[in-house]
Order: sequence, then C-alpha cells, then structure tokens
Amino acid sequence: MLKNILDKDDVVVVDSEQDEGEDGGILAVLDELAPELKTAALHFKTEDWLRVIERLRKEPSSEVRDIIADVGRELTEKIKEAVDSQYATMTFEDQEKGGDSRTSTTAAAAGEVLTEGAELASMYRAGSMSNRQILKHLSRYTPLRLVYEEREILRLLESTLYISDYTDKVDIIHAGNKNKQILKQIRQICSILTGLVMARDYEEGQRLMKDRDFKSLERFYQGCFEIGRRYKILNPEKMRENYGKLMYVLMDTSSKAISQVLEFDCVTPVRTVYNLLEKKERGLELLDDPLLVVATQEIYDYGLTRDQVRLMQQRKEAATKSLVEKYCATPRAAGDGRRGLLRNFFFARAEPEPVSDGADRLVLPRSGVASEALSEEDVELAIYSLKDHMTFLRYNEKPVDQLYQYLVTFYDAEKPTSADASLAIALGQEGARLTHSHQRQFLYVKQTLLLWKEILRNFLELWTLADSDLLATDGSGWLASPSYRLSATGQGLNRVQPAPRVQRCVNEILRKVMSQCGGWIGSSVVHLGDHNVPNALMFIDKYLQVPRIVQPLIQVLEQLPRQKRPEIVEMIRRGYGDVQHLQ
Repeated sequence: MLKNILDKDDVVVVDSEQDEGEDGGILAVLDELAPELKTAALHFKTEDWLRVIERLRKEPSSEVRDIIADVGRELTEKIKEAVDSQYATMTFEDQEKGGDSRTSTTAAAAGEVLTEGAELASMYRAGSMSNRQILKHLSRYTPLRLVYEEREILRLLESTLYISDYTDKVDIIHAGNKNKQILKQIRQICSILTGLVMARDYEEGQRLMKDRDFKSLERFYQGCFEIGRRYKILNPEKMRENYGKLMYVLMDTSSKAISQVLEFDCVTPVRTVYNLLEKKERGLELLDDPLLVVATQEIYDYGLTRDQVRLMQQRKEAATKSLVEKYCATPRAAGDGRRGLLRNFFFARAEPEPVSDGADRLVLPRSGVASEALSEEDVELAIYSLKDHMTFLRYNEKPVDQLYQYLVTFYDAEKPTSADASLAIALGQEGARLTHSHQRQFLYVKQTLLLWKEILRNFLELWTLADSDLLATDGSGWLASPSYRLSATGQGLNRVQPAPRVQRCVNEILRKVMSQCGGWIGSSVVHLGDHNVPNALMFIDKYLQVPRIVQPLIQVLEQLPRQKRPEIVEMIRRGYGDVQHLQ
C-alpha cells in the first residue's frame, strides 16, 4: 500500500477505498491516532511516507501506527514552530516579565468583563501568554464578521448616513436648546432607514410600518446601528465619512433627555466572538482547542518556500474542517435566509436591559434560556472573525514593528556611524521645533515607535473602550459618565467629552513602554477629552493614521533589495553606494 501511496501526487490524502485489510487498512490505523496526529498523517507528503518506510525497515517489529504517530508528531511540532514564528509579531522584543498589570476596571469587552478576562488582559500586556490564551483574550474584542443578510442592512445604513446632514444641522451654535433639532434629525434618519427597508422588501416594509411606532422598532434600529459599528472596527478603511456621523447620532440618542422623548434606545453592545461562543454549548471549549491556533494563523510568505506556504494552508484548512466536525452539533441551515435577519429584529423577544456593576464595567444580562448547540455557521463565523483580527494586527501593527527593526538595525543608539546617518535635529532647521542630539533623538524615535506598536497591538480593546466612552449616558444609565460639550478647540467646533476608560488603558500602556525604555523624553501626558484630542473618536482616528503613513514607507524599503532593473541598480550604486545605505 505504501508503494501505491508513493506513486501518487506529492501531497497524499488517504482514500477510504485503498487497500483495506481485515482491520480496515491504513484508515483504521489513522482512526486510532489523536485528532491532531490524524490531521497531520492525512496530509503526509512523499518524504514523510519514505520516513515511515525507512523506520519499518530498521524496526520491523514496530507497529505501523506507532511509527506513523511518531512521524506525525514530529511534523506537528515543525508546524507548531512555524505557527509560533508567525505569531512573533504579536509580542514585544525585550519585554520585561512582571511589568505593569492591567487592572480589571479597564478590561471592558463589548460584552461581559470577568475576573478571567482581567487576568488574560494582564498576561497579554506582559507578553506572558500562550497562543491559545492570546486567542481567548482577543476573542473578547473581536467583532463578528458580517453575514450576507447583515451586509444588506449595512448598505441601507450607509445610504441613509450618506444623504444625512446630521452634524451640519446639530453641531453648530444654537440660540436656545438644541434638543428639538437633534430629535428632528434622529427621527429623520430613522424614517429614511425605514423607507429604504420598504424599498428593499415591500412585505417586510409593510410589517415595519404597520404601527408607525418608533418604540416598537427598537430592536431593528439597534441592529442596524450595531452592524455599522461592527463593520467599521475590522474595516478601518471603510465608512471614513459616515462612521463619525453614526457615532455622533448615537452619542445624542444616549443622552437621557433625548432617549426619554424618543422612548427607545438605539445603542446595543457590539457582538463579539466571545459573546457568541459563551452562549453556546461547548463554545468556550472551542477557544481552548489548540487547533484553533492553526486555523486562525496568519501566513507570511517571507522566508518560506512555496511548499511550506502550501503546507501551512493545508494545515489551516484541515484544522478548520476538524474544528467544525468536532464542535458542530447542528447541520448548516437550508433554504433562503434572505429575510431571516429582519424578522429576527422585528419579532425576537426583547433582551433584558443590561446593568452596570458600578465599576465602569459593562455587564451583559444572562438570559434564562438554555445554551444552544453550536452550528456549523457558528464555528466557521468564529474562526473567520478571528482570522480577520489576525489580519487587522498584521496590517496595523506589523509595519510599525518593521520600522522599529530598521531603526535599531541601521542606526547606532550612541553616535552616528557616518555624517549622513545622524538623527540630530536643530530648532528652525528643516521644520524642526526642537533641538536634539543624535542620541536623544534616537531614544525619542524608539520610544515613539514602541508606544505606537503597543497601542496598535491593543487597538481593538481600545476601540471597544472608546465605543463605551462615546456612547456613555449623562445620567445613571447602563454606561454612565459625563456627556459632551460643544467647544471651539482651535480646529473648529468639536464635541469635547472625557474618555476615562480609554485614558486608563493608555496610561497603563504608557507606563509599560516607559519601563522598557528606562526613561522618557518629552511629555508623558495623555491628551484625551481636551482641546488636543476632544473625544475618544478623535483618539481612534488619530492612531488609525499611523499604519496609513508607515505602510508606504515600509513597502519601499522592502522592495529596494529586490530591484533587478540595471538602471535602478546603477542609480543606487552611484548615489548611495549600496542598498543598505539607501535604506
């Protein structure tokens, strides 16, 4: 049988019809292996089976299953090492064990904050986490990927926001109380959204307009606005004009005075992977499964051969399939689910109102309904959403990390290696507003890059906290904190609002970076809720610009050594000597 296997393609998937003996042949042997070893063995390449044959020749008395298990175990270890190297960008170099811990009060997910969540946040901040623990921690802040029906609702919401001039009408100086204008604009948005639903689906639109009562449509509007917020978090390049308008609308609806007149609440917490899985049977077991690390890993082709990349892709696909088979208790739903989402908004039983534990932590209510079984869609949605989070980290954090590596590689911390390798700046020269020696400027740039990297590494957690701060009520509601005030900040009229949750988290990140740098150059004040950074939305937008600025620079630096055109190579040689000097 092994000869037949070796005569086939490079990657061998064992067929159930191949050479089955009395005990089921090779499939019976594989079925006795542990799941992770079985997955590896099912995708043995030719050289792996050759190793099995060689072992059989040297140890004829050995059991075939033991030899296959040994080879599979070695292969699994190699893949694990490759996975760990892929996750290397998620940890800081030279991190100090026992750094500042996160406090439980700032570990608020868009769901439920538990002691376990605070401990995971502390370990994540200190860099003392296994890959499985990292995924469990990130799941609390990972928004669920939108399904097809939700994308239809998203298009309706974007159309509504596009034609609305809400901020132009509301964020201006009013002679009297502007609540009437706010109410008028909010109801106009809700009416437009309702009209678009009717245009999309007349039957559902009729059902929606039957009572003409905004309060009865609370779940529908909550769902629409939540979809927009969830989509934006994992797609920062999208909704660049409409997201701010959406958040400002929801800020106003969270005001106690406005919500009492509207008689309904437009805000509901963003749905996350953890929220989905904790309500399902064996949902949290899925987060602890080691195969989840393989299924959600980011594959970088740098330094890997095509065969290695292909092998890792096969491992991911096999791990995803194995997780679905292991945890899925119900098959994929059949039929057209086009209207399912709207019907859920209209007729689903309203959830009990969330309550706060008084420590700036949002606690979602626990319903008395028994946990549902995980479906195939649930498992796949959780895996794909975590993959999106890994992609988010790669796109946002990795460029800053690469820029940091270029800094420490090409520049000496104490003194410039040549005249044109000096980082020194002087007040008034080339736009400089400070005077720094090379050594001082090197430390300044280093601490800046480390701070950016750590903020972007924790960015979805910070975004979750920013969402909570922005949509806080001005009374004793479910996210109580002071409301905003409209103020001329020197950059026009802006909504100035404190962001205590974000500020505490950023302060702890700052303390960690300061401990790594051994000191701090310049001001260590975190500007939030003042004229520099008026509110948490501005903070989020500010740090979203970092990867947009750094990415093009990194792409150029990476492409320089790969240039093969003779004229470019000659230009680099004449002007800079070599590629490294140019970099």
